[in-house]
Amino acid sequence: MMSRQALMRILVASVLVGCGADPIAGDPRPPVEPEAAPPIAAPTDPGPAEPPPRAIVPTPAAAAPRSAPPTILAERVDEAQLRSAPARYHRVSPRAYPQTPARFRDLVYECNNLEIRGPKVGAVYSADGVEIATRWRRYAAGVGGVFVLRDSLWSQQDHPIGHRAYAPMMPPNWVTVAVAAAANGRALALPEAPPIDDDRAWSALTLSAMFGDMPLSESLHRAASGADAALSAGDRQALARNARHVHRLLTDDARAMWSAAPAGPAAVAAAGADRIAASDRAYFGAELRRRVVIPIFVENPNDHEVEEGKGMGVFGRTFDAAHTAQAMRAVYRRRLVDGDLALERYDLSNPTDRRRAIAVLEVLIPPGEPVGRGKVWLWITGRLDPRRKLQGEGPLAYAGTFRAELAAAQIDTSRLKLFAKPEIVLPRQGDRRGALEAAIDAHARHDVGFTLWAFETTRRLEALFAPDR
Repeated sequence: MMSRQALMRILVASVLVGCGADPIAGDPRPPVEPEAAPPIAAPTDPGPAEPPPRAIVPTPAAAAPRSAPPTILAERVDEAQLRSAPARYHRVSPRAYPQTPARFRDLVYECNNLEIRGPKVGAVYSADGVEIATRWRRYAAGVGGVFVLRDSLWSQQDHPIGHRAYAPMMPPNWVTVAVAAAANGRALALPEAPPIDDDRAWSALTLSAMFGDMPLSESLHRAASGADAALSAGDRQALARNARHVHRLLTDDARAMWSAAPAGPAAVAAAGADRIAASDRAYFGAELRRRVVIPIFVENPNDHEVEEGKGMGVFGRTFDAAHTAQAMRAVYRRRLVDGDLALERYDLSNPTDRRRAIAVLEVLIPPGEPVGRGKVWLWITGRLDPRRKLQGEGPLAYAGTFRAELAAAQIDTSRLKLFAKPEIVLPRQGDRRGALEAAIDAHARHDVGFTLWAFETTRRLEALFAPDR
């Protein structure tokens, strides 16, 4: 029998193209491996997926725009640490090591949130959010591009509780919840967030009241309440302060989004998408976001990833596929106004995955778009081992078929880049350069980029890169 997740994939792909007006009205732009996330808690009794329509109650006053985070001074890049790779190797994406300043100015790197956050002291990180954001900007300023996982509450650059967040992102599936409520004409229960220093109010705040209709996070609630007796008093206090700060910002985002409800679900989707895109620009800076930073979004999550809060759906709840698609369209297309976007991951051996990818691309990068919007980097695989994370077959055996299907679709392929997973692992001994050259030739035949094994450092790569030919 087909799983609920598989059925939803087919439904979403079938409605993406015609899911409402594009909320983007212009160009407002100024001139890795994921961390294991605590599961998003499912309601004990989710009830009907979408209750019968009823009149929308008066909406709250719009939340004020977020106050600007502390200014990060522009980092001067040490030119002596920058290398240039021969053009033949521009499809290679190494893993970033922020503690090693040497890097290639013309390669796209894959970054890891955990590595850039650095070590912890007890339950909190040694560095605060400003320092961690500065590390991201410093590294990004010296390379040709960086993939950054920024797609859910627990998979973004700001840890929700481990340090004071710099510019946290509202989870995109919050937009789905609000769009569905507006489309059904029903009131949305908004999150509650008492003043940060009101310990009594936070300790009395229930999980359901804290999040309202939004996806629940038991971990964020536990930290905000200061109730984890296993931690020291100092750690409990620090985590509570950090969690409350994040939740108050996300509550403002939700209120600002819902204030658009009288204008309909498209306006709600656009307002939520604007808040998400603004957090990207605030975190990385508008210029780096435009030129270098490529946020990764898990558009095609498996069941475990849905439980982690990834994707546009909510674990334990179901929504009309058209409402999910409308939210996705708004969030992704708004992000493409500011720069490139990466979507993962699609098994090209699976016709259903190929159809889903093409349906998404037809929505995001159709022919005839205004010049200057971002590209989509589509992460593709072959058959993966279900028992191991991102291990299995690469996509090249199926790339020719997929390219033909793309050519027949309504897609601006000049705005599409294909990126292969799993990563390529070179042999530890023997002809390492020969193995790299063979991988480059194989991927070049299909114009596909790829990642090298995590421990191929800049020094090792310099030794492997042959003269351009």
